[in-house]
Amino acid sequence: VAGPFGALVGGWLGKGAGLSNKAEEEELSRVGLTREDAEAMKELVMDLNGLEDSLASLRQSVADTQERVGNLRGEAERFHGLARERLEAGDEDGARKQLEQRQKILPILADAETQEAETSSRIPPLENALAQTADALQRTQERAVARQRGARGAFDGGAMDGSIVDPSLADFDKKFLEGK
Repeated sequence: VAGPFGALVGGWLGKGAGLSNKAEEEELSRVGLTREDAEAMKELVMDLNGLEDSLASLRQSVADTQERVGNLRGEAERFHGLARERLEAGDEDGARKQLEQRQKILPILADAETQEAETSSRIPPLENALAQTADALQRTQERAVARQRGARGAFDGGAMDGSIVDPSLADFDKKFLEGK
């Protein structure tokens, strides 16, 4: 969370380095946050951090499982190749033993592939939850900014400072001044 909201929320998340109650109230008022918005932002930041950690852990788990699957596939292929070599050399018993070793690995490989698929399928919902939490935090910040702007005064903004433009004047400028 960047900006003044980040500093405020960051102070709360620090290890006891937060503001005193009075200083906290003054800072909330200065940035246009209500206590409820600040608490919601604090919760959302903590949720966001937790989700990011969970996602990183899940991705690492997927990578580890993929590595295990690759190793098991390599092992199964190696035993298959050894069996073929033994068979070509006329050693049927040796080929059979290699195929038996391969057959022991195949169920383990199937389980690892299932685990990989299940673990990988948990990533999109977690990414979705992360995006939703970030959006909720952004909306809370936007509400606070809008509230802060609304509290500035009746004569701030609007036609007096040029922030409201008559659409007919914009069309005139576009047609005649810009030549479009």
